[in-house]
Amino acid sequence: MIITSTGVFSAPQVTTFSAAGAYTYTVPQWATHIDVILLGGGEAGTGVVFANGSGGKAGSWRTVTLARGATIPWGTTTITGIVGAGGTGNGGDGASTTANVSGGGTYTAAGGSGNMGAINPAGEAAGTQSYNNQSYVGGGSQGALGGAGVAPGGGGAGGGFGTSVGGGGAVGQVWFYAYNVAAVSSSGGLAFDAVGSGANTTGSMAATTIAGTHTTTGDAVLVAVNAGGLSAVSISNVTYGGQSLTLLGSINMGGTNTLYPLHLYGMLNPPLGMQSVSATTNVATLGFSLASVSYAGVSSFGSVSTASSGGTGTTALSHTVSTTSGSMLVQVFGQAGATTISGYSQTQRFVQPLLTGLLQGDAVAGSNSVTFSATASGNVNWGSIAIELN
Repeated sequence: MIITSTGVFSAPQVTTFSAAGAYTYTVPQWATHIDVILLGGGEAGTGVVFANGSGGKAGSWRTVTLARGATIPWGTTTITGIVGAGGTGNGGDGASTTANVSGGGTYTAAGGSGNMGAINPAGEAAGTQSYNNQSYVGGGSQGALGGAGVAPGGGGAGGGFGTSVGGGGAVGQVWFYAYNVAAVSSSGGLAFDAVGSGANTTGSMAATTIAGTHTTTGDAVLVAVNAGGLSAVSISNVTYGGQSLTLLGSINMGGTNTLYPLHLYGMLNPPLGMQSVSATTNVATLGFSLASVSYAGVSSFGSVSTASSGGTGTTALSHTVSTTSGSMLVQVFGQAGATTISGYSQTQRFVQPLLTGLLQGDAVAGSNSVTFSATASGNVNWGSIAIELN
């Protein structure tokens, strides 16, 4: 279950489309992932004058998981496609079933084709598809000569002796299984909500403002800002939906100098829906980045912990935070070089592998401490900020 903007709990939801033709699926706002299960239309059976006909083939299956903010944009709110019709006539092929995802591609499950052979008049069963611990039931076999395929997706039976056609194939089907991956029960009702678009620039010649967008149904947003310059850098005017954010923690990634500041800002009860996120520097920068993440069920921000490489470049990034078992912590790594960061030890929500890049993630503590770690592709000055959510 997850907490929605109305404060109620929503369990995973299954939505099906079983009528041949076009459909439109509306993605639930609270969902982080959608499993898409497609089944093509079944093939029609054949008929021959001097023998039993051949059974039709069942439609094919296609499965895919869409992760919002990763494999598809958060802004994708609908999925369209076609439910494949069953084949008709003498052995007509079943039609393909499709899902068209804006920013995520097109997925296709082919219709049944090729028939079951001269000595097998039964229409083929579509069977059951198991995917991500859920079962999706297709139509069974059709054994009655000339019988229509069993929906969804089953092949039609071959016609009996002396008939010119077999049974029509069954229509395909589409299932959408929407869910939120946050471990609500183990974190006292706290749940991941959404990740924003992020924003960055490199090599600015003057004071600069960068802006991204974030869509939330949660009640806390956290924004990390990372900058690097040839002179002391000051970060200001960090806003969400036009409202100023509160600075929760900061650290200088270059040790005692102020060339590479990493800041973490927060807001409780932020404006819902899509909002602009922006930040400004006072001087020209080599790189300037921001990233945002939001959570549901948060009543307050807790203690803040920081760590850094201390002005000495390393490839190993590591920050151990003392906490209490069951607490949820949100953490960000910032780096001051043009390296990439990978191998994050906790749940990664966002990564921007550019100059002054950022990596955001979270964890539910299983003991009295949590270690956040990652690996840089080269020696780099880095910093880390972690915060408890209450």
